[in-house]
Amino acid sequence: MKFRLIIGLLAVSFSTVCAQDFEGKITYKVTYESKMPNVSNEQIGMLMGSTQDYYIKNNHYKTLSNGQYFQWQLYDASQNRLYSKMTVSDTLYWVDGSFEEGPLVSFKFLDKKEEVLGIECDVLEVISESDKTTYYFNSKYSIDAKSFESHKFGGWSFYVEKTKSLPLKTIVENAEYNVISIASRIERMELEDAFFILPEGLPLKRQLGF
Repeated sequence: MKFRLIIGLLAVSFSTVCAQDFEGKITYKVTYESKMPNVSNEQIGMLMGSTQDYYIKNNHYKTLSNGQYFQWQLYDASQNRLYSKMTVSDTLYWVDGSFEEGPLVSFKFLDKKEEVLGIECDVLEVISESDKTTYYFNSKYSIDAKSFESHKFGGWSFYVEKTKSLPLKTIVENAEYNVISIASRIERMELEDAFFILPEGLPLKRQLGF
């Protein structure tokens, strides 16, 4: 599977946000629907993980996965970079958070509701040249939009500006795959700042094309 596809999956599925009034951990159940003839749903799931633990504090976040290929991803707001760690290498690959894949085509708030963990969610649909993303959110989990003005990668700053809320469910649809992330548990907790610091001694490399 192309590394570019992996990075795209991470950014859209798991670069979920940080909020002033929420600090803690969200566990997501993740499923995949492959549209690539030589890659099955199960293969993507094994590589990327069927469960992601997402930790947020202030304007930093970190995702830990049970995947055989993807280990974790960290957003460093001070540099506006997303760092990804894979099992096959000690190198941390980073992406510039200001990178935008393609222009927005349209967006709309859908006239429907859906419950996630018993929480009624509003729905925002965003369509770009490369994919369609549907976000399910509740304003109970608010977001400081200004903290993510520079985080354009994955369309994140746009989503935050429009909803100012944490997504509890996300569906991404494009030509190669669909990925569905649904919150299965939300835990408020205090997190140490050190949890969001990059480990020392690992080589850093910018991911080509981003």
